[in-house]
Amino acid sequence: MPITHSFKILMCNLKLTIKVALYILIVLVVFISIVTAIVMPLLEEIIQLINETNINPTEFLNHPFHTTRTEFIQPIWEIIRNEVGAGRFIGLSLLTIFLLSFVVNLVKLPVTKIIYGKMSTSYEDSFIRTFISLLGKSVIYSLFASIVTTAIISLFAVVSYYSLFWLIQVRYIIFIPIILLAYMLLVSLVKSIFAFILPAICSENCNLKKGLKKSFKGILKKFSKNFLCNFASFFIFASIISTTALPSFGLIPIIMISVYIVFGTTLNNILFFTYNKKKYYTDNSGDTYEPGNKFEK
Repeated sequence: MPITHSFKILMCNLKLTIKVALYILIVLVVFISIVTAIVMPLLEEIIQLINETNINPTEFLNHPFHTTRTEFIQPIWEIIRNEVGAGRFIGLSLLTIFLLSFVVNLVKLPVTKIIYGKMSTSYEDSFIRTFISLLGKSVIYSLFASIVTTAIISLFAVVSYYSLFWLIQVRYIIFIPIILLAYMLLVSLVKSIFAFILPAICSENCNLKKGLKKSFKGILKKFSKNFLCNFASFFIFASIISTTALPSFGLIPIIMISVYIVFGTTLNNILFFTYNKKKYYTDNSGDTYEPGNKFEK
């Protein structure tokens, strides 16, 4: 029911999704332009290396992963170490992930507030006005969320790097999907733990600290249901984004990230409303749903 209602409410908020998509697009264009300008000399060396590398087709077909590692990954890493330095490169990479995550997360509280208001009163507030009015709280939340996101990505990168090359060496490539599944489970776990933060802030008009307390108090009551909903939604959207990135030249992922932001905040609102047994609007025609006594505090 939460996922079904989330899709239903999502379809009633396509204008909001388009606004979020424009925000994400502008952020990515500006961000990529700045990063590209900074690392352009390094990119030119890497591109030159790729162009000058001659690979034996038979060797590549027989040993694709080993060839990729020896002919591309190791030489590229040597260029990075010589030009930037390993420690500096890792630090800059983490900073880049943090800044991008920070800017993207800024939009989540305003979106949650708009969806929360529409589910409560069937009234949709202005995106820009809500974004500006909540900017202070959004910055604090975004700092918190970006630290968590950067930590998860760093952990996954380290584990994936060592486990991937070990799996290649022992020829257990079949276990690579298991690594991806483990990452999805970890992300879904974190999303489930913090699912009620933004709805609680919108409901009580409180700060992040109080939102965290209210979130932990409620989320542990029916954790399994919240986890399954978050995992199912993350798996669906991650699958769509990963399979359409190359064919659409990145256009569909940009749209789907925006859709997932609106869908995810809607899902968290529904789980929050359900836990608190609070009636909410499910569409623009005035239909409502009352959770009843399904959750017990």
